[in-house]
Amino acid sequence: MNRKRNLAILLLAAWAGAATAAQQLSLLSDLGVRGAYRHCEYSNGKVYGMNANQSCPSSITEPAADGRGMGYFKSESHEGSNKLCVYRVSGQDRTLRVDTQAQCPLNHEF
Repeated sequence: MNRKRNLAILLLAAWAGAATAAQQLSLLSDLGVRGAYRHCEYSNGKVYGMNANQSCPSSITEPAADGRGMGYFKSESHEGSNKLCVYRVSGQDRTLRVDTQAQCPLNHEF
């Protein structure tokens, strides 16, 4: 009886872990280079920007749903002696403030 219970607990734990694991996204299309970025469309229907000198990775890990995770550069603006770098993270825009002379990183972990 204990063996069946333990097996059931193990299976439940494995299922719960799989449900919370980050999803691997596969490349659907390389949309080409625009400016300094290569635009890559993935299996979640979203487009991510990569360095123009790189090819699109065949797979990536989907950013976390809580707004944390890898942000992909979207745009920049200037505010006084600072530059605001805007990133897309799980459907949300997040900003990073850098010196006006600095270049916004292509990706930033939030």
